Amino acid sequence: MSIESEDHAHLHHHHHPKIKSKMQQLMDKPVVKAVIAGAGFMCDAYDLFVINLVLVLLRMDPGASSTSSPSKSFEGLLADAVLIGSIMGQLIFGVLADQIGRRKGFIATLTLLTVGALLSATVQDTGSMTLYHWLALWRFVLGVGIGGEYPLAASVSSEASAEVKGRGKRVASVFAMQGVGATLAPLVVLILLSAIGPGNVGLVWRLALGLGAAPGIIMLYFRIRMKESTAFVAANAANAATAATATGPEANLLQPHHIQQQPPPPPLANGAVMSSVVADARTPEDNENRSEQQQLVPAVAVRAQNGDNVPTPPSRQSSSPDGGPLTHGHHHHHHRHQHHHHHHHHALLHPPLPPLSSRFRSKLRDLGRHGRDLMAASISWLILDVTFYGNGLFSSTILSEWYTEPDQSDENKVHDYLISVTSMTLYLALAALPGYIASVFTIDLIGRRKLQLLGFTGMVVSFVLCGALMPTLLNHLGAFFLLYSFTFFFSNFGPNTSTYVLPAELFPTSIRATAHGICAASGKAGAAIGGAMMPEILGSGSNGSTSDDKNNAPGLRTVMFVCAGIALSGLMWTYLFTRETMHDALTHGGEHDEAFDKTQEEEIKEEMESEEDEHQHDEEADEETRRRHHVDDVALGV
Repeated sequence: MSIESEDHAHLHHHHHPKIKSKMQQLMDKPVVKAVIAGAGFMCDAYDLFVINLVLVLLRMDPGASSTSSPSKSFEGLLADAVLIGSIMGQLIFGVLADQIGRRKGFIATLTLLTVGALLSATVQDTGSMTLYHWLALWRFVLGVGIGGEYPLAASVSSEASAEVKGRGKRVASVFAMQGVGATLAPLVVLILLSAIGPGNVGLVWRLALGLGAAPGIIMLYFRIRMKESTAFVAANAANAATAATATGPEANLLQPHHIQQQPPPPPLANGAVMSSVVADARTPEDNENRSEQQQLVPAVAVRAQNGDNVPTPPSRQSSSPDGGPLTHGHHHHHHRHQHHHHHHHHALLHPPLPPLSSRFRSKLRDLGRHGRDLMAASISWLILDVTFYGNGLFSSTILSEWYTEPDQSDENKVHDYLISVTSMTLYLALAALPGYIASVFTIDLIGRRKLQLLGFTGMVVSFVLCGALMPTLLNHLGAFFLLYSFTFFFSNFGPNTSTYVLPAELFPTSIRATAHGICAASGKAGAAIGGAMMPEILGSGSNGSTSDDKNNAPGLRTVMFVCAGIALSGLMWTYLFTRETMHDALTHGGEHDEAFDKTQEEEIKEEMESEEDEHQHDEEADEETRRRHHVDDVALGV
């Protein structure tokens, strides 16, 4: 290869990574990370809330109900299948995310979520297992993926930037995608009902379940492309350095550049060979490299005589920092500096971790230090989700009390009934959206604790009014809808958002995902309680009767008053135990629990880009080697 072509290849090598780096920088922006996490959360919410409409559709599907029509108790268990899966996913992936990293966990949860949604749409009666048993199984798998998203999305969005300012808004924006997903669920069903028409209820619910996989399939590419959280990398490096017993250069390499105590290499002037002082200080390795270079000369001459390409000597391939050619001394020093830098960023990005048992004990100590916050956040989330999911998962069932369930033989009446129930569910979801939006824009102004107190207070008042006025509201659906929608507004403009944001800020990076998973699992335990309790309470006054005999008032009133009491307990718990985190910086955890600052974040980003460029350079070098071997083989007629 000529000198000109070598120079061209050299320039190409340095140009290409910069283009790739700009693309990757877009992926690394906090807002883009929030979008990636938020889109997955939207998918989670859609899959979680679409089941309440699918349950109504299944009752109207002759193909499904002819063999095994589910009772209201079984409907509660079917809704709980995804919640029980969520509990497992939150606990398992919360722990894994603090061990293997956020990126790998993010890919795994999205894969489970997508597979579970697709298989839910294909269920059939198989003799020993009915359609509903299969649906419960695949909804469980789906739930594991949904559960894993909670600690991962919260950790990724909170760690997207070391800046405290705007962090609450960023995490709340990810959670607000739950409102978008909850709105998409009835909207998609409504579109399917209108497009397919009467007589195809089975196709509607299968498509509604299967479409839940679409966002996951789209977002999988972006999750594969995203980089690891810089806060997670910094926490690993800091805790590994603390745990390391070795001292010296190896331990020093684990520290960020700005605190390393290493003098810079002496500057070299325009390629000139240094004085005899440097020559006397030459190491045996230097002499060995010098000897190898001398031995290269006759080999080059032989290759030139044979007509082979002559490799450009190091002094022609490399230049000194000031632009002049590198002598052998320069080249060797440059190589050693590159090797040291590679060793540094490898140690910083991939530190030697302590044994698993040691890390486990360290995380238990961190959880113990934050035990009060863990208890406060977990119980608050549990209290909220008894009411929030109990009402959300069965909102269609509650609303269907106002409509007479038609005979399945009349396809047009069935279709009109489903359109009515789905439309009201959509209106409720739309009414809840302002609560999410209000939280996003106020959480960094009034704080997390005040937002939670305000929301629980609004829920108590709304549920009490619904219960007290129920006999009148049964004859005025519009009035009931207005009051009932306020319970969802204050849930979202309050504890539904704050209980998600608080665990992402209360705990250090070393246990953030684990602790968030525990808090979220507590919430889903409350959701499972609400899901199992709701159909029983609804049936307590009417035994499943419809609005024809108006005997459903006691069941609905009981639901509202029970939810009011639960919300009141949440208000008291928040006042006594929840603390504010609005101005707290993220910390690493471990013995010293140092703060994660902007300097560390920028340093780790630079090291990640450097490692990526080196990896790309190695791939390009391997490709060039293969190309040359191919050219040589062709020349030799192989």
